[in-house]
Amino acid sequence: MMQVLERAISVGDTVIVEGLGEELDPVLTPVLERRLTKNKKGKWVLQLGGQELEYHHGFRLILQTKLANPHYLPEVQAEATVVD
Repeated sequence: MMQVLERAISVGDTVIVEGLGEELDPVLTPVLERRLTKNKKGKWVLQLGGQELEYHHGFRLILQTKLANPHYLPEVQAEATVVD
């Protein structure tokens, strides 16, 4: 999953993660929080798993769950759009 996510962030693809439970993988935290910084070349980058990835603004992350009434942490709900 990490290789797919890293590639999508760099080239601006959409990633769909299906079958989530109520707890998200901590590796997704920088992506959800959009922890972007500018590097010395003036490009937007994201630190993910110890790597600095160039961030393409066309990147989209879709998280899907089959839970009828999921309860996510307030931090997650503040950073994401929840669709019922």
